[in-house]
Amino acid sequence: MPDLHDLDRFDDGLPHIMPLPAPEIRRRGDRLRRRRTTLVAAGGVALAVALVVGTAALARPGSQRGIEPAPSPSPTVRWITAVPGDFPLTDGFPTTNGDGSPVVMDSSIGGQIELCGSNVLDVRRAVAQVRVDYVGESEDRSARTLVLYPDERLAAAALHTVRAGVAACEREPIGDHLALVRNPLALDLPTEETYAFAERVWNTAEQPTFKSDLTLYELGRTGNALLLITSYGSPGDDGLLTSEPARIGERAAATLAAMCRFAAQGC
Repeated sequence: MPDLHDLDRFDDGLPHIMPLPAPEIRRRGDRLRRRRTTLVAAGGVALAVALVVGTAALARPGSQRGIEPAPSPSPTVRWITAVPGDFPLTDGFPTTNGDGSPVVMDSSIGGQIELCGSNVLDVRRAVAQVRVDYVGESEDRSARTLVLYPDERLAAAALHTVRAGVAACEREPIGDHLALVRNPLALDLPTEETYAFAERVWNTAEQPTFKSDLTLYELGRTGNALLLITSYGSPGDDGLLTSEPARIGERAAATLAAMCRFAAQGC
């Protein structure tokens, strides 16, 4: 065993190192800790920025198209734009006029409702139309008209135009003490929308006011189809405003029921 005193000369020839004072050691330790904290914070910010940029790239239209499935397209309604050959427009309708001539169908598109000098039934954008007219011996008349539009939006707009036209022309002077007076009727047809109004000649020279020449207009819309039923007769008393629409509805029951064909979902 070597003598312990032999280690006294162990550091001969080595450079002499002076230990750092304790305050300097603490100062350097604080500086290293601050540097490490700064690096960790900077790394966290960089990671957050990378996540935000990546998310924005995924949300940008056209990027990463294969990640999520494309939404299913909304179903497209195929509206009927030609009058079906078996549509019962003439069911319950007279087959001959008062003079014995046959009642014929007319497919030309034209105006139907004249109010204050204007046609308020907009058929300019109609794609198909069919009409039947009847004239009786006593000049009584009736008609049915089916008008088809490209879609239900245009058909609804046409019905709205009629409604607005009646509101704007409730009273139309036609001579001394005479006027055409129009008023809406409370009528509910088996269609998606219904609008009806009466038109009569009022003679204010007679007391009480004399009313005659009643014309009834009944309109029903389902889908892209608009059905117009008109009826004219020389009497115009108030009781007809109830009885005549009921009679017309009974005769046109099959025609009105077939209007469901033009609904978006069919009958």
